[in-house]
Amino acid sequence: MKTDRPMTGLTRRLLTLAVPIMLQNLINQSLGLFDTFMVGTLGETELAALTLANAWFFVISLFIFGIQSGMTVLVGQYWGRGDKDAVNRLLGIGIMLGGASTLLVCGVITLFPLQMMSLTTSDPALAAVAAEYARIVAPSMVLNGVTMLLLGAQRAMENPRMGMNVLILSMSVNTVLNYLLIFGKGPFPALGVRGAAIATLLARVLEIAVTVFFVLRDTRFTLKPRLMLRPGRTLRADYLRICGPIIANEALWGLGFSLFPVILAYMPSGASGVAAYTIALNIERLASALYFGVGHAIAVVICKELGSGRTEGMAEMGAAMLRRALAAGVFAGGLLAALTVFVLSPHLIPLFAESAETEALARAMLFISCLAAPARAVNFTIIVGILRGGGDARAAMLIDLISMYCLAVPLGALAGLGLHWGAFAVFCVMTAEEIWKLAASLWRFRQRKWIKDITRPAV
Repeated sequence: MKTDRPMTGLTRRLLTLAVPIMLQNLINQSLGLFDTFMVGTLGETELAALTLANAWFFVISLFIFGIQSGMTVLVGQYWGRGDKDAVNRLLGIGIMLGGASTLLVCGVITLFPLQMMSLTTSDPALAAVAAEYARIVAPSMVLNGVTMLLLGAQRAMENPRMGMNVLILSMSVNTVLNYLLIFGKGPFPALGVRGAAIATLLARVLEIAVTVFFVLRDTRFTLKPRLMLRPGRTLRADYLRICGPIIANEALWGLGFSLFPVILAYMPSGASGVAAYTIALNIERLASALYFGVGHAIAVVICKELGSGRTEGMAEMGAAMLRRALAAGVFAGGLLAALTVFVLSPHLIPLFAESAETEALARAMLFISCLAAPARAVNFTIIVGILRGGGDARAAMLIDLISMYCLAVPLGALAGLGLHWGAFAVFCVMTAEEIWKLAASLWRFRQRKWIKDITRPAV
C-alpha cells in the first residue's frame, strides 16, 4: 500500500473539482426557480399541481442518483487504479439498471397519470393539472437517467466540466422554451402547464444528444460497447453489494422527502402551504449548490485516493475536508439570509406568492433553511462524499432512513395532521431531523470504518 499523502494543495484540488459542479447546480437551480416563477404566475393551483407531479419525478431522479452514486464510487476507485475496462463495465451495468427501472415507473405514470397524481392529493383540480403535466414529462425521465449516468461517470473520472456544459445548455433551452410555450410568445400557442411539460421533454432530448456527442469525443476515456453489454459476474456482484444500499437509500429517502408537500397539501392551508414550500425549496436549493459541489468533489477525491491504494492519513484528510464543507455551509446560509432580507423578501417572493399568507410562509421557511444550512452541508459531505466514497454505504443508508422515517415524516404528519399545527411549525419539525443526522454522521465518521479500497486487482 502507498502511504504518502501530501495535504498541501487540498483546497485547490477540491475547488478545481467543486467549482464546475457548483456552477452546474447553481444554474440548474436558478433556471428551476425561473420555471417555478413562470408557472406560478398562472396561479397557486398550477404551481401546487406542478409540485405534486414533480414529487413523483423527484423520487425517480433520486433512484437514478442512487444508481449513479453507487456507480461513481466504483468508477472513481477503478479510475484511481487506472482500470478503464472496469469503468466501461460499470457504466454498462448502471445504464441497463437505470434504463429498465425508469422505463417501468415512467411507463406506469404515462398510462395512468390521473390515478398516480390522485395518490398525492385529495383535490381533483390539482390532480387533473398534475396529471396533464406528468403524462408528457414522464418519457423525458428515461432520457435524463441515461444522461446523468454518463455525466456521473465523467465526474468520477475528474471531468466535471462536461456535466456543467451539458446541463447549462439543456437548462437554458428548457427555460427559453418554457417562456415561449407557457405564455404563447411569437408564433407559439399559450399552453400553460402543458407547455412547461413539452419544454422539459424537448430539452431532455437535446440533453442526451449533446451528452453522447461529448462522450464519444472524449480522448481520456473510450466507450467500449462490448464491455458495457457484458460486464461480467464479478463486477455485477460488487456493483449490487456497493450500490444496493445507495439505491435503496436514495429511493426511500426521496419517497419520504416527497411526502413533505403531501402532508402540507392535506392540511387546512392546502395550496397555500404547498406553494410556500415550493418557493422556499427552490430558493434554498440555490444556496445548497455551494455545499453540494464541495460534497461531490470530496467524493471524487476520496474514491481516487482509496482506489490508488493510499489509506494512511485518510482520517486527517477527511477532517480537513469536513472543515471546508462546514465553511461552505456557513457561507451558503449567510448568503441565503442576506439575499432573503435585501432581495428576495422585498422584490422576488411577492412575485411568486398569490396571497399574503403564502408570502409570509415562504419567507419564514427560508429563514429556517438558512439556519439549517451548516448542518446540511456537513451531513451531505459525510454521507455522500465520505461514507459512500469509502464504500461504507450501508451506514450512510441507515443514518438517512432512520432520520427520515423515524423522525421527519412521522413527526411532521403528527404535527400537521394530528395536532393541526400550522404549516410553518410543521416545516420546522421536518427540518429538525438534520440535528440527529449530524450527530449520527459525525459518530460514524470518527469510527474510521469507511477507509477501505473496494476495487479488485483484475476484473
